[in-house]
Amino acid sequence: MRLHALIAAAALSLSAAPALAQDRPAFVNVDEPVFCNAAGFADSREQPAGFELPADKGGGKLEYVDASRAQCHQVVAGKPTGQYRRPTICPLGSGRIQLDGAWVCRSQKPAGS
Repeated sequence: MRLHALIAAAALSLSAAPALAQDRPAFVNVDEPVFCNAAGFADSREQPAGFELPADKGGGKLEYVDASRAQCHQVVAGKPTGQYRRPTICPLGSGRIQLDGAWVCRSQKPAGS
C-alpha cells in the first residue's frame, strides 16, 4: 500500500510542476564589470576601475592588473606601484564569474524590467 501511495503522490507532484513553472516570472542574466575593492578609501568598497585614491594613500587610481580583471592595484602616473593589490569584487546579490577570460558580476533580474 505504501508503494502505491508514493507513486500516486509522485504522479501528482509531476503533473503540478508545469503549472508552477508558468506562474514564476522569467529571469534574465545581467552582466556588469567587476569592481575594484576600495575598502578603507571610500564609503562603498565597490568602486569602478579608475577610482581616484586619496593623496594621503599615494594618489593615483585603482586599475585592473590585466585583461582578466581578477585584481586591481594602484597606478600613479601610468605606472603600477605594487600597492593595494586586491581581488575584484561584486555587490551583494551578484556573483563573480569568468566569461571569455574576464571576470564579470552577474545578477538576475525579472525579464522585461
